[in-house]
Amino acid sequence: MPYNSINAPRLCSFNNAVDWHNKVKPIRGNAEQVRPLGERRYHHKANITMPDPDAVVLNFYGSKLVEWHSDNTFTLHAPKYYSAYSGEQIIGFVPRSMGFSWEKGRLFVKLADGKNIELARRQSLKFAPTGKTYYDSPIFDVVDAPDVNVYRVKRGVADTITKQRFGAFIEWVAMTSSIVSSVSHEEIKESRMQYRAAAGYTDEFLNTVHKAVEHLPWGGRREMVSMALNDVHHLPYSSGRQGGAFHRASSELLAEWMSSNNTERWLDALNVIQHHVGEHVYNDRLGRNGVYISVPRVYDYVKGIAAFLHRDEAFNVITMPAGVVPSKRNVEYFREISIDFGQTDSVSECS
Repeated sequence: MPYNSINAPRLCSFNNAVDWHNKVKPIRGNAEQVRPLGERRYHHKANITMPDPDAVVLNFYGSKLVEWHSDNTFTLHAPKYYSAYSGEQIIGFVPRSMGFSWEKGRLFVKLADGKNIELARRQSLKFAPTGKTYYDSPIFDVVDAPDVNVYRVKRGVADTITKQRFGAFIEWVAMTSSIVSSVSHEEIKESRMQYRAAAGYTDEFLNTVHKAVEHLPWGGRREMVSMALNDVHHLPYSSGRQGGAFHRASSELLAEWMSSNNTERWLDALNVIQHHVGEHVYNDRLGRNGVYISVPRVYDYVKGIAAFLHRDEAFNVITMPAGVVPSKRNVEYFREISIDFGQTDSVSECS
């Protein structure tokens, strides 16, 4: 059971939120007139603001977490620091009829009727009162909760597609690696530079956007740009994004480089893949220094690209009612990274 460590009031209505805001005294000497939500010593972690007469905002580490609206609904945003401990940290921000749980690497909102609604990273949920109560606390239900999907592999389909589209490339990797078993770090670096440039992210561009935000405080634009730079580093597939997510344009580019009519790009394609799956060895006992090629690892990575690009053929999508905790298996093939250094950087769920 999560513990309300900040001793927040667990507000349950818009009027309740307005009353709490008005009676809490701002922190003395603070130019921004910060009003703590719970314990005053935790005002930097949890505070309450009223930007206009129709909204009360509960902030968590400087970011909106809960927004109460004058129609008695509220919007819950995913916490800024999303982890297995998020539920314990934010339990005091929601009504007593609600809770949180961490299931299979994801944060879920637990409702009084037994539903578990996923609160994904950088996503929001809206809740409305049902008219019922739970130990004198109003019960809320999520508004327009989407159905959830689970993804089942169609046996052998991804392998068939991989061999049809990239079989010649895989055979070439197996043949050449039996002769030259490694590539140098310099070769990988050069190929990745060419790959990023072909995808629209030249080194000059990346250095420019990095320098433009490096003087800014963490959060906001600097945090967004840093996340985008990290995604570019991991193109076309980032295992760190919510357990895995693909970037479509760069996946299609790598597939083009691996095609049978593009043999002059095969070495560069292999080097890009080696960055992700190669065994990096520095000055081992034989004096070698490079990235060693594992054909099975290369095949699995190529198969992953094929499965993503042909996911409608490679998977069965089973829709389940909102409120259940779906399996995480294969969900990465239905997540796409969208990179935009000018405005936003996000991961979208696609079905």
